[in-house]
Amino acid sequence: MGAYILSLRIKTVANCQPADNDYLLKRLEMINNFIGGDKEIIERGMSLIALNMISDYARDIEEDRIFCKYNPVGDGVIDFEEEKQRLIEKIESVECPEMDAIMNIDESIQAYWQR
Repeated sequence: MGAYILSLRIKTVANCQPADNDYLLKRLEMINNFIGGDKEIIERGMSLIALNMISDYARDIEEDRIFCKYNPVGDGVIDFEEEKQRLIEKIESVECPEMDAIMNIDESIQAYWQR
């Protein structure tokens, strides 16, 4: 999650582009290259980050429209409610209180850390 937060400071990584539409986690591939580890926990963490990312899109629809910034939720490419539910189900399917202590589902949906 730390790598994701830091990547938000780099515009070429942080700005979503239409080319990212094929795969929700495409923008996160640069930080999703773990060697070893528990694959389920890693997938849970990446899903939590993806939930944060799409929540940020949903929150910023109007601002992005004003600044002509591409937003896949605002453009209807991602159905926010459907994708949110899918990610929540994936996150909840793997218990990890240690991860929840860092950021839980509600905090991820608030997308609070990006401001």
